[in-house]
Amino acid sequence: FVTIETTYFGTLSNLSSEFDLKKRNEAIRMIDSARKSQQISANEPASFVTISAYNIKFIKRLNPENLILRIPMEQIK
Repeated sequence: FVTIETTYFGTLSNLSSEFDLKKRNEAIRMIDSARKSQQISANEPASFVTISAYNIKFIKRLNPENLILRIPMEQIK
């Protein structure tokens, strides 16, 4: 598995699986909208992303036992 240090800002729940990330302006608009509605925050502490054959996990850096988000690989399209 791979571990990368990163910052976790939040989850965009209204993002469809067909969303084209190449549409930069639309992506920025969605992020700005989520920040205004406080769905995501720019004040989250540093975290780690761990990628394995089974899942992707976001874990807080200061307390590794405090799991932020786990996404099983079968849910990723």
